[in-house]
Amino acid sequence: SAFFVCHNFQQTLTDIVESQMFKNEKTGKMKKLFVLALLAVFGMSAFAQEEAPAKKSFFKQLEYTVNAGFGTSVTNAPYDSQIFSFDVGLDVKKDIKSFSNDKLGLYGLVGFHVSRRGGTMSNEVLESTESGNSVETYQYSIPLHVGLKYKFKNNWRLFFDFGPYIGINPTVELSEGYGDTDYELKSKSMDAGIGGNFGVCFKKFGISIGFEKGFLDIAKFSSESEDISTGLKTMVAFMKFQWTFNKQ
Repeated sequence: SAFFVCHNFQQTLTDIVESQMFKNEKTGKMKKLFVLALLAVFGMSAFAQEEAPAKKSFFKQLEYTVNAGFGTSVTNAPYDSQIFSFDVGLDVKKDIKSFSNDKLGLYGLVGFHVSRRGGTMSNEVLESTESGNSVETYQYSIPLHVGLKYKFKNNWRLFFDFGPYIGINPTVELSEGYGDTDYELKSKSMDAGIGGNFGVCFKKFGISIGFEKGFLDIAKFSSESEDISTGLKTMVAFMKFQWTFNKQ
């Protein structure tokens, strides 16, 4: 090994120095310093030649979390009663910095989700069958969050993430049913807002609760007979179950 070769070389140099250079007590102190310097130099060289641990590729430093959940969604009036909602998606997480001996960590998150959003005028059985009683869309959203995770036991950790999202609404539709109305709905293709999640993980499995609040209208609703003209913004709340691949 490099260390064995360096040791033999150092021993040979020491023998030469003892026989040729250090003849008296005064040079004896120099000899000791010289030998110590040689040991230090060759010792560092030996350690430097040892192979450094291989660094993980970028993609192997990421966590991939598949999640699915259910919850409720509402908009502002007149569709301010809740409807059933769901959310499925994939989140990719990257550790940014750790604290307190890796018990506390900061991470970034970007995801892609599909969710049902909207609201209803009434949850009454009879009224729910009327035309235009509810509005819905299936939104594609991209959350961009920053999060904290805390390890409080072996294989257990709490996590919280928060940040903006961008959403795309292919279509926003009124429900069909009996009766005639003069309701009009003009879809808006873009949405944006904020959201967050709080949960607990055991090994690769996790459960969380979360929300998203939209700041942009997903549609413009109007009715001449009811003298209403308003933009519709959504808010959703979920309970999600998740499974993480490549756990860090």
